[in-house]
Amino acid sequence: MPKYQLTEPSDRESTLARTFDAPRRLVFGAFTKPEMVKQWLCETLVATTFVERDGRTLVSGTVRYASQVARDGAVKTAMIEAWSQGHDRLDEMLAAMGVHAAP
Repeated sequence: MPKYQLTEPSDRESTLARTFDAPRRLVFGAFTKPEMVKQWLCETLVATTFVERDGRTLVSGTVRYASQVARDGAVKTAMIEAWSQGHDRLDEMLAAMGVHAAP
């Protein structure tokens, strides 16, 4: 099963969504507390949403590009792999904190 769902809500946007095995408050903290962000993120943050269900958190990030051509070019790069590497580090950090989804 792929880690990400990629959608294109408009001709100039792309949204990547991934679910983390942790509650929203912890995942949100990992995105907003500088001491945590520097442990896993290697790029600039964009518009991000957090939705928790059953102790698991779905994170979606949307990027708006200057044009459809720019968006399509970005999607063809290793963008998803780069995000995945950062989010894998976040998964490892949350696991090291003893975080698990509610049963």
